[in-house]
Amino acid sequence: MACSLKNGEKKTDFIGSPCWMAPEVVEQQTGYDTKADVWSLGITALEIVEGKPPHYNLPAVKALVMVLNCPAPSLNKYESWSDEFRSFVQDCLHKDPKQRISSRDNIEKHAKFFDKSQGRSYIKSQLLHSLPPLTDRISKKVTAAGQAYFDQKYKK
Repeated sequence: MACSLKNGEKKTDFIGSPCWMAPEVVEQQTGYDTKADVWSLGITALEIVEGKPPHYNLPAVKALVMVLNCPAPSLNKYESWSDEFRSFVQDCLHKDPKQRISSRDNIEKHAKFFDKSQGRSYIKSQLLHSLPPLTDRISKKVTAAGQAYFDQKYKK
């Protein structure tokens, strides 16, 4: 769902993808604002580097329960991600939206990270080359299903 929020406005709609939903969206008690998008940005950052979002393998209702009851997701502490990237993800993924960084503050605080992130060559050299092949990041079952679909659709 996409909408425009005015400063201080809150929404109460419950729509979206469970793995990317911020805790306040799932709770449906106080409403949510643009900080829910910051949470989703943090989840997307995790998905990019890990190849999948947290709780992706669970049924939707179970994933929602996990968002509410588990600690905020974080980067694997054994991976060698930059301090700037770790700080960015951590600031995006505070469960309490009052503690979560705003979009404007995020851009200002993490300017060094965003400056580094601009440009294809940086992304290619620093991010993509450090990832294992896509086939290693997704299950063999998904890979086989995708190949079967491709073979069926593009069969000569």
